[in-house]
Amino acid sequence: MQDGTQKPAVSFHESEQLFILNKTNANALEAMYGRDTNFWSNQRITLYQAEAEFQGRRIPCIRCQQPEATPAAPAPAPTPAPAPVDQGEVPF
Repeated sequence: MQDGTQKPAVSFHESEQLFILNKTNANALEAMYGRDTNFWSNQRITLYQAEAEFQGRRIPCIRCQQPEATPAAPAPAPTPAPAPVDQGEVPF
């Protein structure tokens, strides 16, 4: 940071931009993926716009959450068993 302080940041595979974590977003990631940040690698998050109270005003902010589960592909329809072939009576 410009003032010499360091803040945690998250990088993305899809972008070169970093997501600097404030306390709220760091706590959200910890709740999702655990305290050990080594386990945060290769996890997906969803960023969304929200509002936060700051110095008595509502300001826009970015929050993170776990992505909604993507539904699994539907299972293929079962193949019907072939109909029995009428072989008639077999003489002996």
